[in-house]
Amino acid sequence: MNICILIVDCLRADHLGCYGYHKNTSPNIDSIASQSVLFKNAYAQSNWTAPSFYSMIAGKYPPTLMINWMDQKINRDFVVLPEYLAEKGYLTGIFTPFKILLNPNAFSSHFTEAKELSLNEKALPEFREWIKKAKNSFLFFHTAEYVHEPYFADKQDVQMFLDKATSVPDNSEIVKILTSKHTKKTSIMDISRKINTHLKIPSKNEIKYLIACYDAGIYHIDRFVSDIHKVLQEESEDYLFMLIADHGQAFMEHNYIGHGIGLYNEVLQVPLVVDYNNSGSFQVPETVQLMDIFPTIIELLEYETDFKLDGQSFAQALKGQKLNNDRIAFADGSPRICVIKNNYKLLTTYLKYWDFKTYSKILQSHHRIRIRDLLGLITQFGREKLFDLRKNSGETNNISRQEKEIHKQLRAEIKNVLDDVLSEMRQSDEAPIDEDIKKQLEGLGYL
Repeated sequence: MNICILIVDCLRADHLGCYGYHKNTSPNIDSIASQSVLFKNAYAQSNWTAPSFYSMIAGKYPPTLMINWMDQKINRDFVVLPEYLAEKGYLTGIFTPFKILLNPNAFSSHFTEAKELSLNEKALPEFREWIKKAKNSFLFFHTAEYVHEPYFADKQDVQMFLDKATSVPDNSEIVKILTSKHTKKTSIMDISRKINTHLKIPSKNEIKYLIACYDAGIYHIDRFVSDIHKVLQEESEDYLFMLIADHGQAFMEHNYIGHGIGLYNEVLQVPLVVDYNNSGSFQVPETVQLMDIFPTIIELLEYETDFKLDGQSFAQALKGQKLNNDRIAFADGSPRICVIKNNYKLLTTYLKYWDFKTYSKILQSHHRIRIRDLLGLITQFGREKLFDLRKNSGETNNISRQEKEIHKQLRAEIKNVLDDVLSEMRQSDEAPIDEDIKKQLEGLGYL
């Protein structure tokens, strides 16, 4: 089987037409979704790339893997999907423009082949050549341009998504930095930090313009997704195609911008569109999560395993069968955590369940404790938030006091997860990064 997991970094589900978005950002993705299996409620396990990706390929809860920054690699005790498939004779590879994911000391070491690949005229021929190499292959195809900040889509495309009442902001430092392909001096992280600490407040007009740039980026990526899907169909007798995102992107819905901070749905709810040999077209309403991908592929390939995965297979949904309504999704945004079940979501922190000494186990001893970790000492005194996502998709109405039984049930779910985490967590390994990687991380706003 040729397996392609196509990941569009920062792609929000609710900005795609197939998920109900009112603007025409994704005509080709919508067409694929109409002929495939569309998961309506799919969630990432983290609000930023590294723990999300590692959770996905290991099928484990993020805190179990103890990945807190870019210079770490999960413990060798854990089984990862690409290595497992390689042992079964699969050709495995990763295509990405992110140098950090190509670090031979870390993430790319789990694949037999790794290639730095941007969205240009070489991408499609490279993919076609890859598919022709072997009848059994696994490709982790990651793109992080246009939709990940900076949002540098063509200005003509941006105009397509601007409301008539929205003018182009003149001399806006925020817009200039977040939409320039070559940001100089002031980094993306600097401006995002100022916004997220309320030292700089973007106007409504600036936010609307940034969203238009983001939507234009999706529109640009949309054709590429379609081309990849077509090549996979043309060159494969047996194939599995998945379109996902590692996380979403916030635009001040809850007073922050970007990703890596909160655990609201603008950064957690992601698209999951699956074409399994053109076997059916329907929608799946039950909750699933990205770490379910590992067990799903294993079940589809009919392999027997002797190791434990935290994810649950959704293979039966690809065959038109209903999933269990009791499935949960868990996400980590240290010190914050959340659990989602039956469209109810509990947003809380580790320190509501662990003391700081226990919590500190998920922090690497060779890393300094960052400000966001110390925030846990403050946020533990705040109220937990419970949302009914069917009635309040914007997550603004905390119903924890009105729905005490549901609150209690979701607290029990979190406790079960954290008990599993404590019993299985393993120290991650150091994976040094070079100067080229550091330079790209700076350009992307991570340093």
